[in-house]
Amino acid sequence: MSVRISGCHKNWTATLQRKSQGSPAVTMLVQDSESEQNISIDIVLGLEAFQQWPTCTNDGMNIEKWLSKKTKSNLKHQSFYFVPKHPHRRARALSNDLRGACHNYCHGSEYHIQLLGREFAGKRKTWRISFSHVEKTLLMNHGSMKSCCHRGAVGCCRKNCLKLMKYLVHVLKEQYPQELSKLNSYYIKTAYFHSMVQRHKDDQWPASKVVECFLKFLDDFIEHVEKAELKHFFVATSNLFDSTNFPPKNLKFLLKILKEQKANGILAFAPPGKCQQ
Repeated sequence: MSVRISGCHKNWTATLQRKSQGSPAVTMLVQDSESEQNISIDIVLGLEAFQQWPTCTNDGMNIEKWLSKKTKSNLKHQSFYFVPKHPHRRARALSNDLRGACHNYCHGSEYHIQLLGREFAGKRKTWRISFSHVEKTLLMNHGSMKSCCHRGAVGCCRKNCLKLMKYLVHVLKEQYPQELSKLNSYYIKTAYFHSMVQRHKDDQWPASKVVECFLKFLDDFIEHVEKAELKHFFVATSNLFDSTNFPPKNLKFLLKILKEQKANGILAFAPPGKCQQ
């Protein structure tokens, strides 16, 4: 189906592509007939929940030293979202957080929901708890001092380190698409938040030492991979590197590649033609 985007350039059109089996996302391809440039946008349905955060988040988002107790309290008073996803094979009992609306079984950050009522009787859907709006706030207001990176204030290298890590993963996934198929940007963002908590002061991320700070961030990520443990930032009981999420053989391969990159000066950042190992 092809539609024209209202309010945009007259040469832009948007095409909705067929949804992949097992994926909750619908992809919209935006095309510019003049420049022949394409933009791919994944659109996912989200159900907003205006209630207290689920009990499985009680031990997560430990940002008190990084951004303050007040900031954490304010964020936890915001709503959260349910995003549909492919059902997980395992589930375990969850307290009755949504009593009166549905029966729930939680595995990590996933809810297995049995909706009540005639229309949904007998149907079970799996939904992932999403805090993407909170993550955006943490990324935008990342300094332990409110003035960090604001106009005229002292800046840090946090965002640059995150960009470098995402680019490194992008290059590695292009080189090893099959072995690293399970690796995505959410793993990097989660590791980034944990590194922010571990080194929470602005002067630990000076803009003048982006290389040094990036290598420390890389060491943090390698440690997560080596231990096969990367806790979900909001649902601490969920391990993103659990064998059900990330196959051990793929994790072992990722560790090998990351250590090789570190030992050889991050060859993924080398100019084309000079990155052969």
